[in-house]
Amino acid sequence: MFRKITETFNFKPVTEEQFEQLTVPLKKMGVTIMRGDDKVEEHLKKEGAYGSAVGSDVIFFRRKVSISTILEETHHIKQNRAGLNDNLESDLRTILNEIDAKKYLLSVAKEYKIPRDEIEETKQHLKFYENELKKWRG
Repeated sequence: MFRKITETFNFKPVTEEQFEQLTVPLKKMGVTIMRGDDKVEEHLKKEGAYGSAVGSDVIFFRRKVSISTILEETHHIKQNRAGLNDNLESDLRTILNEIDAKKYLLSVAKEYKIPRDEIEETKQHLKFYENELKKWRG
């Protein structure tokens, strides 16, 4: 699961200090954080993403990453560790976990001072996944 790059997405990358603060929960969980080396950049560029949670123990971030991406991928790690929707078919699991992650981001937007552009993009992504869920249900 990852936050897709969109052509209209205009974000201000976090500072190194912000990155360190926002990744404290991941470090406390013992998650391996891989950020910004050439292989990570290449992999995420191919995936069209700024970040990606790999299972429940590894997370990739691009060099330039947003608050939303860090928070969302941290949430995905927590979902994976909790086994959220693991009993469901892969496509449905992804849709439901993405909806959950988008709603989480919107719920903490003020607390983390998520920029308006990122909030608007998150709302668009939420609408997209809610439509995917409707299609999936038939």
